[in-house]
Amino acid sequence: MTSIQQKLNEALKKQGFKPKFQKPPESAAIEGEIITIVLSDVEGKEIQWFWPNRIPSGMLSLLVGNPGVGKSFLTMYICSRVSTGEDWPDAENAMEPGSVLLFSDEESLEYAIKPRLDAHQADCRKIFAVPHIKKEDGNPDSFTIDEHIQLLREHLEKMPDCRLIIFDPITAYLGAVNANNNAEVRGALIGLQSLAQEKNVTILGINHFSKKAELDAIHRILGSTGFVAAARAVWAVIQESYRDDFEGEPGRLLIPVKSNYSIAPTALKFQIVDSQIVFEDGQHQINIDALLQNAKKKGGRQSNKKDAIATWLKERVGDEPVLADDLQAEAEGKGFAWSYVQKVATEIGIVKTKSAGHDGKSVWNRADDNISNIP
Repeated sequence: MTSIQQKLNEALKKQGFKPKFQKPPESAAIEGEIITIVLSDVEGKEIQWFWPNRIPSGMLSLLVGNPGVGKSFLTMYICSRVSTGEDWPDAENAMEPGSVLLFSDEESLEYAIKPRLDAHQADCRKIFAVPHIKKEDGNPDSFTIDEHIQLLREHLEKMPDCRLIIFDPITAYLGAVNANNNAEVRGALIGLQSLAQEKNVTILGINHFSKKAELDAIHRILGSTGFVAAARAVWAVIQESYRDDFEGEPGRLLIPVKSNYSIAPTALKFQIVDSQIVFEDGQHQINIDALLQNAKKKGGRQSNKKDAIATWLKERVGDEPVLADDLQAEAEGKGFAWSYVQKVATEIGIVKTKSAGHDGKSVWNRADDNISNIP
């Protein structure tokens, strides 16, 4: 700073003005040194896969989505594959059967987890739930990632065949960590990631989407961005719109959100049939952000065959009953799956009965004078 500028600043100070230009303070001395690693000394390693091209082994991954779309069902399917060694729907399972450690804060062991494992024919002798930890004084306490990583490490020493640890949801096990604080989340999950690598065990955290529908999928994951940053792979479960080519509930999509090591990862489609995950054949290239934005533009609900079938049924089945054979023929002529038409009819108050006026033949008619709308 020149002597002229200094004199100007002094004059401004006397008049109560804060100098615009000030000499920057000298940096305080910091003890220590920068450590470097020469890359020629680093041995490159090939990625090992838990689920080929989807979930890397020995790392932290996330499974995310809205509540009720089937994330927990899918985790039970994954547990069954780990415990039995059965193949994945799109790839060979190269792992030997192993054990699973399950931290579940939202699902009942008796009413949800065990029945779903049985439906997937899991070897439940290899799946261990963790309801709590026991403190030194013998009293129970909740497991938290921020305090009990060492306990988990010691427990894994007793489970050398452990292949998978599940936290459902992962936000319930953060302890004092603020889920919305990026630095705190990163700090907690770095310890979890280090443990996964050290013990070569895959860790799968379950998380939810926020309600901020205007954001891309990677920014809609509940909590801070630290979750996504720490995870090596993030997959989402999204519910499809209703279709007329299968019975029951609409299908689900398993779609990549982030994948550090996968090569051109694809989406898979599946249904939940009798409490069991059933994957459809084929793999699909689907952009999750385009899918979510398209749903948002349509008011959060995609147009679907269910509405079309319901509208047609209300118009076709008026005050007079319609012969069942005729209604089926007309439905199939419109390209509607008959099994699905019957399901929609029942939901909106159109029922199948025997009619004395039609020689005892089956007819479809209104259950009452007021047919409800599709919700």
